[in-house]
Amino acid sequence: MKNVEKKSFFSSLENLPYHKGGHDPELGDWMARILTEAGEQRPEYTSYCKNLFSILLIHLQRSFIHEESVKLSRVAKLENTYMIIDLFFNRIFGDEGHNLTIDELSSQLHISPRHLNRLLREYYGVTFHEKLMATRIKYAEYLLVNTDRSVGEISAMCSITAACLIENFKRIHHMTPAKYRKFNKTDTV
Repeated sequence: MKNVEKKSFFSSLENLPYHKGGHDPELGDWMARILTEAGEQRPEYTSYCKNLFSILLIHLQRSFIHEESVKLSRVAKLENTYMIIDLFFNRIFGDEGHNLTIDELSSQLHISPRHLNRLLREYYGVTFHEKLMATRIKYAEYLLVNTDRSVGEISAMCSITAACLIENFKRIHHMTPAKYRKFNKTDTV
């Protein structure tokens, strides 16, 4: 039977990068001192351990702070991205007949159209074209209730055909745009 030598916890740390210097040579020096002192059982062993653990805590804290700042910057970037997306689609309410494209929005965000559709599905649950149509229909709803313009004029202002507007109103509201106007228009006297 071979005599198997039982390794201590500290001797098992000898192969770690920190012991060899790793990211912080000072940490490697403290680890070497601790291993030496543990083997020789000197009184300085306790102070060396305290110094090592304080350095480890500093590294952990720096690592945690860095990870949190990366997370926060990702969240801020995503919030900014969604704000840009909302502003882009809200241009339908201001620019009459403006032709919005996925290429235009993806170039504003510096991402590919495919990635943009992924973001839209993730956040809104729809693709670019579905969001575009939904925003155009919302604008048509607003115009029907707040103006006396014809369905043809409203569809032109929303950059869709009258047939498409009527079809979407029937699908969403189960009524024509004219009936929608009749049920939702508030007359002020």
